Amino acid sequence: MSLLSSIKPFWPFLFTFVLPRAYGYLNALKTAYRTRPPPKPLPPRVDRSLNILFCSVVFFLAQSFRRGPDQDLVNVFSTTSTRLGVPSDVLFARLAMLRPNGILNDADQALRSALTTKESRMIYLTYGPSTLLDCSFCHPSQPQTYTLYSLPTTVFLPHLIHLIVLGVATSAALTSPLTATSRMRIVIPALLLLAIDIYLNTFFAFDPTLVSTRSPSPTSLFALLRTIRPLSICFLDVLSALYLWTTNTGRFILFPFLSDPNAANNTSIDTLQVQTQDLVRNSGVALQTVQAKLRAYSVARNTVNRDTNLKAAEDGYWREVTRREAELAVDEGGTATDNDEIYQDEEVQAAIARVYGQGGVDVPRARREADAFVDGVTQGLENAGGGS
Repeated sequence: MSLLSSIKPFWPFLFTFVLPRAYGYLNALKTAYRTRPPPKPLPPRVDRSLNILFCSVVFFLAQSFRRGPDQDLVNVFSTTSTRLGVPSDVLFARLAMLRPNGILNDADQALRSALTTKESRMIYLTYGPSTLLDCSFCHPSQPQTYTLYSLPTTVFLPHLIHLIVLGVATSAALTSPLTATSRMRIVIPALLLLAIDIYLNTFFAFDPTLVSTRSPSPTSLFALLRTIRPLSICFLDVLSALYLWTTNTGRFILFPFLSDPNAANNTSIDTLQVQTQDLVRNSGVALQTVQAKLRAYSVARNTVNRDTNLKAAEDGYWREVTRREAELAVDEGGTATDNDEIYQDEEVQAAIARVYGQGGVDVPRARREADAFVDGVTQGLENAGGGS
């Protein structure tokens, strides 16, 4: 009764505003689900992106289970069930009981000499044994030096590999142009994951609430993040692959007009991409054909110009053409000569009409085009003919 009495003042708001709208949204979802478009087959080359993401998932999943040579030294406190404030002699005496023949190895001895103060143990739990033992310029009084040492290899390197994989998976040249349109939606979550990882490694270091001196076995932030980091990358890659698959096949899309701006015009992105690729390919083939023909013409022209007999025959042909054009030209008074009579002939007009593919022929225009062509080709041959 106390719960009902506490929400009783909100009943008018619930029954007049929330519930009707929720019922309307539910009906809209049901209608959209029943009338959703049928799924499309996966476009070509998109499966390459899915295969690349699958390989990434397998790689980072294996990294989460990786066991290095110092894996058993990641957290000696949890291994020996020892509190943070226990003396080093007691801590490593318990650790020696877990070693073969009860003898500490070289890594244990190096760690024993390093875990002498509470600050060094906090650094060990935050950054791991490799940072504590290998950093030559770090000092417990300057904790930011440990952060600068551990960030490049511990944090940036796996995320950099992940971003490269995402770039390859969404490359238009290697996979498909359809995946390139989704690159920003896939890369931005990966960058956010990198920012969160940097925040955890930077601002959670030396946090007194992270490890307590009274806890039986303090938690190692380094060991926890080394397991969570590749698993989170795997989860993000699975979501990216699911996003590419659903968007390119049209599955689970209830409102296509919200995700595809061309859906209202019934225009598919993959169809436009294929048409564009075909147009570019055909244009390239046509340009190569024209280039080959121009090269052949240039070779033939050079051959004619270099051979004396061929050049003389060509000049004689164009001199004859010039002579006939001069005989059939219009006289100075503007009266029509045999040239116009030839164009006015019905059989000539019918032949020209068949060539042009139309019923009528513009005789003056055709004559002007023919004269311009002949004048351009026979330019300079009149004087040569007169001299001969």
